[in-house]
Amino acid sequence: MVLGALVSASTAQLLYPLPYAVPAPLAVAVPFIGAFSSQFHAQDELGQFTFATAGDNQARTEVKTLDGVVRGAYSYVDPTSKLISVNYVADANGYRVVGANNLPEAPAVPSVAGPEPVQDTPEVSQA
Repeated sequence: MVLGALVSASTAQLLYPLPYAVPAPLAVAVPFIGAFSSQFHAQDELGQFTFATAGDNQARTEVKTLDGVVRGAYSYVDPTSKLISVNYVADANGYRVVGANNLPEAPAVPSVAGPEPVQDTPEVSQA
């Protein structure tokens, strides 16, 4: 019986390799782009609030005080990978940017000579 088991086990082995090759597993390095997001909000019965949110290469925060003034900031990453940040105030004087790193600069004003003053005609001078 033992001899029969050995004979059957020996015949079960492959006598030649398989005619096809198994490809190696494909290893591709893929950067992990994780999604990050967070937010919070708080408000009282007097209308004051604060909130913030962040995610997808952008962030925003805002606070409203009892006097009705809203102060806030937002930032984002532009297509050139530069971080753009803006701080603002909204009050009785309207919405105003109080600090930003993306404001355009005005071109230099060239200094030119002004026009000659108008000369009085002799009739006007005598009058």
